[in-house]
Amino acid sequence: MVEGLELKGIMYQSSVDLLEVVMETRSQSRLKEAMVRDVEGSFGSRITILEVKMEDQAEKLNHKLDQHIAEIFEAILNHYSGRNRLAKLDFLRFSGDNVKEWLSKIKQFFSIDMTPDDLKVGLASVHFDGLALAWHQSMMQSDEGQDLLYDWMTYQMLLVERFENVLDE
Repeated sequence: MVEGLELKGIMYQSSVDLLEVVMETRSQSRLKEAMVRDVEGSFGSRITILEVKMEDQAEKLNHKLDQHIAEIFEAILNHYSGRNRLAKLDFLRFSGDNVKEWLSKIKQFFSIDMTPDDLKVGLASVHFDGLALAWHQSMMQSDEGQDLLYDWMTYQMLLVERFENVLDE
């Protein structure tokens, strides 16, 4: 047996002492490695579980979003494509004559067609001729003209005010 061994500045009484220290150090290293693997394994599985949960949540949210988008498109299609189907029929033309009679028929048309209020002025005005068309164009060029495009009630009153006495029976 060798007495008084020195290794890295540490004095060991015997080679057995040195061997015990080396074995203890290796044992501690293996223990540390095992603990690191356990921790990595534990966190790794937790991370994997969290990733799977997040993917599931993202998939559910995407599915809900797709459903909402589909519902919005369906509502738009049902609202406008179904409601304006009558607009493809002959819409009464208006040139300024018999404004009250024309308005009565147009109100009936809009009611049956369920035309939204914000589309009524535009839909009616594309069917204007002559004096009515000239009046509409001058109204749209005025300061308040663009506001009138979406205000059917006011637009009707202005039509009557302008054309009431033009060949009314």
